[in-house]
Amino acid sequence: AVGEISIDEPTRTLTAPVASGHKALTDVLRGLDAQEIAILDIGLRRPTLDDVFLTLTGQATDEIDEPEYKEALR
Repeated sequence: AVGEISIDEPTRTLTAPVASGHKALTDVLRGLDAQEIAILDIGLRRPTLDDVFLTLTGQATDEIDEPEYKEALR
């Protein structure tokens, strides 16, 4: 993982940002299968522009109050 892994216990969802995309997904599937862990659903999601902005700046776009930044994001 290249970022923080988040776990949502109520929905039994694990999210892990990775740099290697489909290769990481394949590796995870193999590892879970080897440990006989059942998977209900799995997916690969590309980052949104908001995800990239948050990673680069540490701020969500809706947290910025400065007008010039909000205008640049439109």
